[in-house]
This record gives sequence, C-alpha cells and structure tokens, in this order.
Amino acid sequence: MGIISSAKKGYLIENLSTLVEAGINISESLSIVSTGINNNNFKKIVLNIKEGVDSGFSLWQSFEKTNIFSKRDISLIMIGENSGHLVENLNILALQHQKEKFFRYKVYSALMYPSLVLFLVLVIGTGMAWFLLPKLSVVFMQLGAELPLITKIMISVGVFFGNYGLIFFPIFFTLLFSFFYFVFVHKKTKVIGQKFLFNFFSTRRLVLESELSRFGYILGTLLQAGFSINESLKLLNQASPFPFYGDFYLYLSESVSEGISLKDSFANFSKSKKLIPSSVQEMIFVGERSGKLPEILLKIGKNYEDKLDITTRNLSAILEPVLLILVWVGVVVLALAIILPVYGLISNIN
Repeated sequence: MGIISSAKKGYLIENLSTLVEAGINISESLSIVSTGINNNNFKKIVLNIKEGVDSGFSLWQSFEKTNIFSKRDISLIMIGENSGHLVENLNILALQHQKEKFFRYKVYSALMYPSLVLFLVLVIGTGMAWFLLPKLSVVFMQLGAELPLITKIMISVGVFFGNYGLIFFPIFFTLLFSFFYFVFVHKKTKVIGQKFLFNFFSTRRLVLESELSRFGYILGTLLQAGFSINESLKLLNQASPFPFYGDFYLYLSESVSEGISLKDSFANFSKSKKLIPSSVQEMIFVGERSGKLPEILLKIGKNYEDKLDITTRNLSAILEPVLLILVWVGVVVLALAIILPVYGLISNIN
C-alpha cells in the first residue's frame, strides 16, 4: 500500500469518528471520507476498508488488512466493536492522533531553525571550499609570498578540493545522508539517535516533556474510558515513538498484571527515575492510592504539554547565539586566511 503519513491516518480516524458519532453507518462514513481525499493511494486504502466492511468483515479486521495502522489503533477499534463502545473509542483514537500531531509539530518546530542554519552553513561552506579556495590557492602560490599557517592550511584544502572535489563531495554527502537516515529515521536503528537526543543536554527536556505529555494524556484517557491499567499500558507501549519508553511501559504492564502495585513496579525498574521524574512518580502513586489516577494522569499530561510549549519557544532562543558564534568563527577564520597574506604582500610592496 506504500507509505502513508501519520497526518493522513489521523484525517481518516478524525472524520470517521465524527461521522459515526453523527449516526451515519460505517460504510457510508468511509465513502464520505474517501470523497475528500486527493491522494489516490490513500483513497484506494479507504475504499478497500469500505469494501471489507461491506463484505461482512468487522471494522478492525478491515483496518488490519491495510497493514498501515498501528496495533494500538486496531486494538482500540476491536475493543470498541466488541464492547459496543465503538464511537467512544474512535473519539479517543481521534484525540490521540491530534495530540500526537501536536507533539510532533512542537518537536519539529523546535529543531527546524537550528537544522536550517546548519544546512545553509554546510551548503555555503561546501560552495566556497569547492569553487573559491582552489582559485585563491593558485593566486597565492603564484605570488610566492610568505604565507601564515592558516593560509597554508586553506591552500592545501583548496588544492585537495580542486583535484578531488567531484569525488569527495558526492561521497561525503552520501555518507552524511546515510548516517542521519540510519541514526534518526530507519525503523531498526533510529533508537540510537533517540537515545542521543534524550541524553543530550539541549534536547533532553524536549524529549522528556513530549513523552510525559503523551504518557499522561493517553494513559489517563484510556483509564477514564474504562480500560484496565494493564490494557492501557500495553496500548501506550504501541503509541510511544521511543523504544526505551515503550519497553518501560511493557514492563509496567507485565508487572501490574502479576498483581504488583505501580509504586513497586517503578521501584523495581532501575532507570525509572530517569524516564519518569520522581515528582511525577509521586503524583502517580497518590492517584493510585486515592483512586483518582485517571484525573491525575490527565493533569500531568496537561502540565507537561504547557511546559513543552514553553521549551520549544526557548530552545530556538538558546541555540540561536550558539549558531551565530559558530558561523562567526567560520567567517573569521576564512577572512584571516585571505586577508593576512594580502596584508603581507602590501607591506612588502611598500
């Protein structure tokens, strides 16, 4: 079926939940949703789901056959159909997709500015190294002047790029792209990049707050909708984009299913305080004792959603001077490499 973005899947869930809640049957709702889709591949998927429902399959079975929806989405729909609460579960799923879209937007918006600046620096630096330095190196060598060390280094780099640029830069950018793809994008290896972001001081807060917002909101919503803590943690495991958090939720689910309290389950997991701060854990334990765990979890989600909003705004402000200093250092080094030998030549002429 190809690659379908999270936004498209969220569009289907949100519109389907609205139409079903309005009393329109599932088959007709899917038909209405398909008319508003411009992407032919995605439209075909929605019509295949409708065809499955018309053929007598349940909605969750028709969703499962597409192979594009997560186990969490399918589990929520299956439980809703079996329990007679399909509308409520579709609404929960729609709200979760909206929240996840919000979390992704916040993280991307915080990283977009520094990424753009670094990309432009890389492109401009590559252009100067490839086209400007070789020409300058020829000029300085022909003049035969005594050159400072920084200029000699620049000339060596310029000669190298002039001779091997057509080989070096394609290989360099291919390796760079491959590195970022396997570290941050590839399904099996992106955990490396995620752990780096989680442990790097500038982005740790961003990852922590986005995951705690998701944790509080999804777990609180599922518990409020009547799911058991064990089922809710399993669905939360499927919803988290960070494997190390997913493993932690799965451990909690298995531990709770054995009759162990949340407090003891947290205590038995060695890295629980690194993943969930102690203050948040204490609030969870209070909710467990008082029987108000769903309400407290939703409050935790709301608090960290607000913190995430502030952090994303502050991150750009923090990184901006750092990036400006990096650009300034690069410009100064290049300027000194060019100006010093020119100044020396002028002094000799005088």
